[in-house]
Amino acid sequence: MLKPSTLILFFSLLCCSFGWAQTVEWSNQQKLKSKTNYTRIIGENASGLYVLRGKSGELNRDVVIEKYKHNLAQDATRDIDQPSNSFIEKVFLQEDGLLWVATKRNDSVPKIDVYASKMNNQLVPLGNNKLLAQIESSTFKSNTEIYFQPSMNKSHYALMYFTDGSDRNSCVLNLHGYNEALSQDYTRTFTIPYPTSDIVVTGFECDNEGNAYLLVDYPKANDRKKKDKQQREFYLYAYYKQLDKTLEYEIHQDSTYINDIGLAINNGNQTVHVAGFYALANDKTVEGTFMYSVDAASTLLKNKSYEPLNKSFTNRVITTMLNETGNQLTELYLRKLIPRSDGGITLVAEKYYETRQTYTYYQNGFPQTASRITYNYDEILVFSKSATGKTQFNELIKKSQSSMNDAGYYSSFVLLNTPDKLAFVYNSNVNEDGDIMMSSLNPLGQIETKILIKSMSYYVQLMPAESKQIGATSTVISTLKDRRFTLMKLTL
Repeated sequence: MLKPSTLILFFSLLCCSFGWAQTVEWSNQQKLKSKTNYTRIIGENASGLYVLRGKSGELNRDVVIEKYKHNLAQDATRDIDQPSNSFIEKVFLQEDGLLWVATKRNDSVPKIDVYASKMNNQLVPLGNNKLLAQIESSTFKSNTEIYFQPSMNKSHYALMYFTDGSDRNSCVLNLHGYNEALSQDYTRTFTIPYPTSDIVVTGFECDNEGNAYLLVDYPKANDRKKKDKQQREFYLYAYYKQLDKTLEYEIHQDSTYINDIGLAINNGNQTVHVAGFYALANDKTVEGTFMYSVDAASTLLKNKSYEPLNKSFTNRVITTMLNETGNQLTELYLRKLIPRSDGGITLVAEKYYETRQTYTYYQNGFPQTASRITYNYDEILVFSKSATGKTQFNELIKKSQSSMNDAGYYSSFVLLNTPDKLAFVYNSNVNEDGDIMMSSLNPLGQIETKILIKSMSYYVQLMPAESKQIGATSTVISTLKDRRFTLMKLTL
């Protein structure tokens, strides 16, 4: 299991050398089947490694659970028996087995039941379902998500969802807290002066003290009817369990526009971080980075900083990015926000954009018009910030990935966060046979890149979205190895 301390990057600045020793292990290869097109790595405990597989990317229906030994030999598999009208919301791995959180429409009430069930390490269901909450069906929109989040130490859980308010311009934030045994600690409701359709949830977290944090944004009141370049208002809501109160923190600075944002919890020093990118115009340009830090013990805002990008770094990145034509960076998306043991954070971003191409073809002698989308995942940018929000270094990892009509399934990267470095693993070419690359970044901002797997050895394509870090120095990645599904475990 991943310990809380292993989520903190760069524990000691003395660890600045590169160690390239690593091991790569493989599971047995399996033929691709329509029943198991998508995979989700759940995690690894003392009993083995657990993986969900299913027909759709949501993995909420017709799901198969697979158990592997630590050497990636398949140990057991089981079809999940789901009641009709039920959906799997989340699956967690514990030392004694798997915890499932699901929803089921209860037409006899009528309500939506949110319940938990358990399965032991041998994939045997245990006991009856435990009812966590009931939601009035008439107030819950079918396209609204339910969020269930554990604390890092698995001693607390938080459940959150929105329901309709008393009028069409309001909604209700519903928050439930549970202890380690899933007995309810609290339930609270708060009225929000926006309809559920206006609300965008960026992050929901529960810390080791049982506090719950929600990062949301709404359209500005005078901008609701505008469809393009809609201005947004960003807020952090924090429910403090011991104080039994909810506080609102506005994420805002005059004359700036937030174009990407993230939320992270540092359980080591009880700090809540909100950080991302801002612009001076309501567009895709990136002017700089920002960071807010809230002290959970005192509930006070400790730091707030907005810092423009270093011009020399910006120029260096622009000369690398082939599609940048101006003097500013554009279309950067925050992929990971990593809290550090020194109170700072590291922002990991990626250059991403789509292009649409229209073409003409002939069918039975008549011209037809169609279009195709190209998904471009390019450079990785890393920003290291101190506890006060000052940038310590910026770095760039060169990468260029482009594919058509596949939603970028083999693009982007796998991030392995170890105590002494960050490792980025990615496909060098997502359309043809290519090498698997690994770039490592140490605490001083130094980067080294090497070939992890040569294409001449065998064909391998990583599926970065289907990966999970399972230990301080190990990650498991879904791959196509010689055109067959294979799990890969990388240990540094």
